[in-house]
Amino acid sequence: MPKYKRIRTVLYGDQRVSAGELELLHTPAMQRLYGLRQLGLTDRVFIDASHSRIHHVLGVLAQVDKLVNAIVGNLRRTRRDFSFGTTGGSSSIGSVELAADVADRHSVIRVIGLLHDLTHAPFGHTVEDEIKIVDSRHDQPDRQAEAFFRLVCQVAGWLAIDAGALDSESPIKLPDEMLPVIYGAADTGDATPEAAARLASLISGLLTTLPAKTAEASWRLSQGDLAILLAQMDCAMTALLHLEVLHAKDPGPEDTPRGTEYPFQVAIRNGLGASAYAHFLQRWRFDRHRDAYMLDVVGNTVCADLLDYAKRDSHFSGLRLDYDSDRIAENFTLVSWNAGAYDLERTGHQRPEPDRGQGPFDGWCLRTAISLVSHKFRPDVPGELMNLLNVRFYLYERAIFHPTKCAAGAMLGTALQLLGWRTMPGGRRGSLPVHLRYVGDEVFLHDIRSASRFVLEFFRRYEAATVVDAAIEEAASAYDEVHTGVVGELVRLRVGQTVGEAVAEIEAATQLLNKLAPDGFRDWSSAPRQYSSRSRCAQRTQAE
Repeated sequence: MPKYKRIRTVLYGDQRVSAGELELLHTPAMQRLYGLRQLGLTDRVFIDASHSRIHHVLGVLAQVDKLVNAIVGNLRRTRRDFSFGTTGGSSSIGSVELAADVADRHSVIRVIGLLHDLTHAPFGHTVEDEIKIVDSRHDQPDRQAEAFFRLVCQVAGWLAIDAGALDSESPIKLPDEMLPVIYGAADTGDATPEAAARLASLISGLLTTLPAKTAEASWRLSQGDLAILLAQMDCAMTALLHLEVLHAKDPGPEDTPRGTEYPFQVAIRNGLGASAYAHFLQRWRFDRHRDAYMLDVVGNTVCADLLDYAKRDSHFSGLRLDYDSDRIAENFTLVSWNAGAYDLERTGHQRPEPDRGQGPFDGWCLRTAISLVSHKFRPDVPGELMNLLNVRFYLYERAIFHPTKCAAGAMLGTALQLLGWRTMPGGRRGSLPVHLRYVGDEVFLHDIRSASRFVLEFFRRYEAATVVDAAIEEAASAYDEVHTGVVGELVRLRVGQTVGEAVAEIEAATQLLNKLAPDGFRDWSSAPRQYSSRSRCAQRTQAE
């Protein structure tokens, strides 16, 4: 059986993915990325810029391979020692040994690349950063850990189902409580200690029940393959919890992972720890100071993320922008770096303020760097870096911050605020219901639009002067069975308003949503009066 399968891509040709990576890509959590546009509403101007985040994360894998291979090769040609660890307790490792360690973590860094966009909400930057109706950012540890737990549930659950866990005589027992999250239900899967214990038990059962070797005709994972995948997922996801605290200029407490284990870690570590594959946990254990470079490879200033999206977004926007990513990648290496203070002996510079540390990353860490010297100074390297940064600037200037694209984002943001996701009378501010954070862009628009229609029909039962109160809010709760809390949330936010005021705002929101993504009206009596054939489907495609 081949160790890899191929995916044909526009920018990189054939890309190889392993059996474990394919299992990740086939989960509902990862399949959702097909429904998240990488550039949001940019396709209203650059009509071909409709690629999704799944395209981007696969492109990041291609760039990760370039960077890791370059780091390994450059370390092997170096003869020096590297220090990492806290001040006074640092360790030392030779360049050849470090090269072998980086090569061993290559597959972990690929998993980091696959999962780095997993937690984005639909229309993430508009919904999260501009109108802020999600109570956490996508890269905060608590939100990441919640999504990671669901992902582990789906990986283990689908393997169990395919191994016959739903049969009454199967030795693998799949708890009924896990089925909704395994099938991708967006409002289930709370990461409680009890849920973590059930998942650990399932993982342990899989590692003793799956065939020890995969059949030649099968592409599913064997016991050993699954154990390796889970250990590497634990390392990659633990690393991603530290992404913001490592790279943020002033990280807050919410950006720092807590000291105790998260449920996904408990499930993986207890499940593997009870099997014959516990040693994989130690092999791929995340060490903050030694492994900080893994986060740099995927998510620093110049990284696999930028090297892919600058090329991909400019290509599909039709902008004639390009740079030599190979020339940049081949000069990647590692250095020992203390963020709290420059070391005069190593760098020739010294930071004027005293050593202040960086929380979990205080002391010496192994970080990525781009070498400007081979056997001589390489002026082509900073030149190509400037080219890359210029491409990023032009991409933002001409596409991401295009006035029409920004206007479309403002229309969406205004619609969501008119629906009530803003500071309302009495200081109430709505938060996006949980299930809407785990859907795609089109599903998001469909759900909020259909919920707003339910609310309009509901409010029209009352006189316009009626003040929305707790009794009306309770009467609307029956709709929550259909919309998983969206209708109830929209009505709850209107408590204290008159029905007439609420209807006027929701109708205005509906008009804006229909201009962004027209949908057929079931009842033309509820259509806005301005809607006519002259609008040509509300002019979805805007002219530059």
